[in-house]
Amino acid sequence: MKSGFLVINKPKGITSHDVVSIIRKKLGIRKVGHAGTLDPFATGVLVVGINKATRLLEFFQTEKKTYYVKAELGIVTDTFDIEGKVQEKNEVTQQHISNLKDICFSFVGEYLQVPPAYSAKKYKGKKLYEYAREGKIINLPPKKVKIYQLSNFSQEGQEFSFNVEVSSGTYIRSLIM
Repeated sequence: MKSGFLVINKPKGITSHDVVSIIRKKLGIRKVGHAGTLDPFATGVLVVGINKATRLLEFFQTEKKTYYVKAELGIVTDTFDIEGKVQEKNEVTQQHISNLKDICFSFVGEYLQVPPAYSAKKYKGKKLYEYAREGKIINLPPKKVKIYQLSNFSQEGQEFSFNVEVSSGTYIRSLIM
């Protein structure tokens, strides 16, 4: 049986695990894995290993990753992403908007980040989002992450976007909240 990598452009609406399941079924191969979870609402590159190549996926997971981020000011959801239920709506002033770019760029460098409750990070064999959906919030210790750079910052009204290059394990939803 052949081994190798597939570079998949994951569409919105399916999980990274869904992609793995589809590949397993289409190729009739059981040993398939991916090099990092993308949220169901996220689109982008998902590196998938097949057979013996799955052993090499850990080396991809430690590499820098680049994301295109788009967010809206003044809204807080229970999941800290676009799919959550709105918990708060706050007024956005011109002062907030004028400070926005400086605030975003202040994250460049190393810092400790707590994995969000709605993430695929596992605790005792179960994903954090599964606990969160049951109303149980698990607080894991913070992990050192690094924001290498932000670029292409854009802001229009209450929406802003940018590209960000980050270390492995960085949660973009935690950066935005």
